[in-house]
Amino acid sequence: MTPCEINCTEAWCLAVPSFLGFCPHAVNGTSLASLQGDAMRWPALLLGLLVCASAGGEGVRPGLLITPDNYRQYLADLRRLLSPGAFRVVEEGLRRGYIKMPIVETKRYPQYRPFYEATLAHRGRARVGPDNQLLGWVSGLPFPQPRRGVELAWNLDRRVTVSDNYFFEGDFYLYNGPGRPERRYRWWYWVYRANGRVWPPPVPLDPINRGRPWREQIRWRSQFVMVSPFDVRGFAVIRTRYEGVDRWDDLFSYIPAIRRIRRMTGADVCDPMLGTDTIYDDFELFSQKITARMTFRMHRKRMLVPIYYCETPPAFDPKTGYRQHVWNLREGWVLEIFPNDPEYLYSKRVVYLEAQRLNGSGYYLDTYDQRGRLYRQQVYLNRYLDDELHTPSSFGARYTNLMSGHFTHIVMEYPGLRVGRHREVRISAADFNFRWLLRHAR
Repeated sequence: MTPCEINCTEAWCLAVPSFLGFCPHAVNGTSLASLQGDAMRWPALLLGLLVCASAGGEGVRPGLLITPDNYRQYLADLRRLLSPGAFRVVEEGLRRGYIKMPIVETKRYPQYRPFYEATLAHRGRARVGPDNQLLGWVSGLPFPQPRRGVELAWNLDRRVTVSDNYFFEGDFYLYNGPGRPERRYRWWYWVYRANGRVWPPPVPLDPINRGRPWREQIRWRSQFVMVSPFDVRGFAVIRTRYEGVDRWDDLFSYIPAIRRIRRMTGADVCDPMLGTDTIYDDFELFSQKITARMTFRMHRKRMLVPIYYCETPPAFDPKTGYRQHVWNLREGWVLEIFPNDPEYLYSKRVVYLEAQRLNGSGYYLDTYDQRGRLYRQQVYLNRYLDDELHTPSSFGARYTNLMSGHFTHIVMEYPGLRVGRHREVRISAADFNFRWLLRHAR
């Protein structure tokens, strides 16, 4: 058995990782337990046992089915276990009779093998400078046991989503409220990470970064193009992220109606994507650049989340805008991000993150406007494949404007990902240009 094949379901084993970040069932003599001193293990184990024991008295538990008929008796538990924004979305779905909530047994899913091995190989090297700059990081999760909010923020920034080059075909479904569909857009999206790579080769650094100082290195490039309907077809955006906290993104858009390329701001990327509720800095839960002026807070939280391993994702209902999920009780992190910029759209982001898998993935995002009002909410949908790498992937997300009630649901399909196999997406950093993008969109 390899480290990525652990699948413990024992209660005490589920509780311990929420404090230590590793599974006590070490294999082959290798475990992230080595990252903690003996003096830290037993107090954390006792605390984990107390958490597990106290959880047994909650009304929301594995085996429960919450329905539109009985959900009111569980509202207090749901309010505590969901983010404030996610609670509003879920409560509305239950009230309208669109969904049920089966609570299933919590499991420990296997680690994404290349990322896990990179985390072990480079543990202890990363640190954060006085200007929030990440230093010394090579690949993997920078801080397997984050002790400060800024460390957890860098874990979120370095999270793994699929592999280091990936492509998906997506659909935007726009709604003017539940059960009121408006439009549907179809788009294609590519990502290429140029450093910190774990799979596929080259690892850990793409040749495009060789000889560049750390702050000038390219972290990733992304690009998307709209392929339907006809009135938005050909609209495209290319974005480049650099390592330096003081080096803004390069962001360009191609507008087919005038056949011109326009440079967009790389500092405040809060524009909606073509009338959707998705903004660039919120895409895939968090895409804003970490800057020197940001501050952070973090704490632990037991949460209720939709997560899948190997299963076929639940079907999306285009009439209502909801999916019929199964739900897990899991230990997680809550990260509060303060941009500290009065010109920025948000005064605060609150991200709800995974604590039991070392991949930095998250589930919920709540954002607050400059007056402190809950503004937008995102539910990010994760699953893990039973392939040779135990590859993570997202199959969708819902972006909701809680002030207007308008929301957008994204459905994602990865042609290179199937249960049981993972095919490499062949793309390089040099392929991120409008000529290449528009040629493939025709």
